[in-house]
Amino acid sequence: EVLAVKLRKRFLDIAVDRAISFQEIFRSIDSNGDGVISRKEFRTALNKTTTNLTEKELRSLMDKFDSKRKGRIDYKAFIKFASPKDSDLSDLEKLIRNRVRDVARVRGGLQTLDMVAPFENKDVNGNGKITIDEFKHAIESLGLDITDREFRLLCARFDSNGDGYID
Repeated sequence: EVLAVKLRKRFLDIAVDRAISFQEIFRSIDSNGDGVISRKEFRTALNKTTTNLTEKELRSLMDKFDSKRKGRIDYKAFIKFASPKDSDLSDLEKLIRNRVRDVARVRGGLQTLDMVAPFENKDVNGNGKITIDEFKHAIESLGLDITDREFRLLCARFDSNGDGYID
């Protein structure tokens, strides 16, 4: 379990620090482009990002993705594993919550701060999704001052399937 937590954090750091999506990370690991990550591709990727693992450790990590133990990781399982969990975002959540309170105080209280409208207004076709740029504009329209890294972390959290849209 400790290895899995470290690996998830490593994937998150790569995505946030390099400003790339989990989809791009998946494609970089899937070296033959067949849409699944084989055990060999997984080992190669892990050897680039962590210390060499034993076969038992590799199998244990693969099982976190591949519950049917077919020796392959599909995109959906990869995204489910790699996406930030609430515990990964607790510090950022507290920071944003405090910033929202600060903005609300300046604007006259929480009841005067509409947190939904900036996002609904960006969803012009009503499909429940907005682009990353639209998400950034909505955050800015709320008056929240967040760093690029914090923004990329939020995007990683709310782009639940890695398609480049905030759901």
